[in-house]
Amino acid sequence: MPQTVKGMLQNFLDLVRLYGHIPNGARVYYLQRSQPPLLTLMMDRYVTHTNDTAFPRDNIETLALELDFWMENRTISVSLGGQSYVLNHYAVPYGGPRPEAYSKDFELADTLPEEDRVTLWAELKAGAESGWDFSSRWLIGGPNSTSLSSIRTSKFVPVDLNAFLCQAEALMSNFYTRLGNDIQATKYRNLQQQRLAAMRAILWDEEKGAWFDYDLENGKKNLEFYPSNLTPLWSGCFSDPDAVDKALKYLEDSQILTYQYGIPTSLQKTGQQWDFPNAWAPCRTWSSEVWPSLLHLGPRKWLSSWLRIGSEPTLRSTPKSQPCLRSMTSAVVGSQVEEGSMKFRRALAGPMEWS
Repeated sequence: MPQTVKGMLQNFLDLVRLYGHIPNGARVYYLQRSQPPLLTLMMDRYVTHTNDTAFPRDNIETLALELDFWMENRTISVSLGGQSYVLNHYAVPYGGPRPEAYSKDFELADTLPEEDRVTLWAELKAGAESGWDFSSRWLIGGPNSTSLSSIRTSKFVPVDLNAFLCQAEALMSNFYTRLGNDIQATKYRNLQQQRLAAMRAILWDEEKGAWFDYDLENGKKNLEFYPSNLTPLWSGCFSDPDAVDKALKYLEDSQILTYQYGIPTSLQKTGQQWDFPNAWAPCRTWSSEVWPSLLHLGPRKWLSSWLRIGSEPTLRSTPKSQPCLRSMTSAVVGSQVEEGSMKFRRALAGPMEWS
């Protein structure tokens, strides 16, 4: 398996060398869009598991290329309290329907004035770039806030994107330190510190105890619940140790830990696949990885629930020839989840006992 992972990473590195980023897919029509910047994080996981330090050493400049793409093409300046901060957002500056969903995008644009259609198509592509395609996270424009025609992805500063970049900058600093390149190590250390300060100033809400996407058009945070609100806990990108207890309290107050079958991707019922009641694997993986790191920091009664809903589900499909679901329902009655003709049964972890 390590060799398979290395081969996959090599493919991603080759794409970055060719195009400066990892396209949304390995097809020509995806070149305008990037995948979220997770290559450096994947490299770190690989090295931690294999101790193959030669691999990042030989490819460190390519890792830097991907981060350069985001800093050169996806930055946004946000002013608050008389100070300007630079953060990143998803943005694809090209109109036209998505080739993989051409007819749907064209028909959706027919509901808008002609002068708004190019913007709609660009925002749909930005939503696809985020991986959350689609979600109420990005729906703020137009008269119908739950319609996909109201999408404004580029008008948000996303918590998760900046948490990914924050961790990547810290890892790059560590990589360069190991290579003895103090100049580059200092560069990325400073970038990470600047991002930490910006995330605290723009995205962190002291009263709520969590980070929130920043709505650029309305100049305020989007206070709706999304698992991405706590991505900085997963990436380790916070400087105030009290943020942990506050974030755990936020989870309790939002009653997210009461959903027996997983953390819902949002609490908004828009009909979009990255909204309630769906629970997606990346969010489940994040939740199952973040709780052990908080085990010695937070109130145990909350972490018990966190463990229960973050544990990996056991899914059995009938018939076996059917593919596994990419998402599952977080709010159901009983122990079965049904989507189409497929039924799944999951074995939940029992109640956690604390000594």
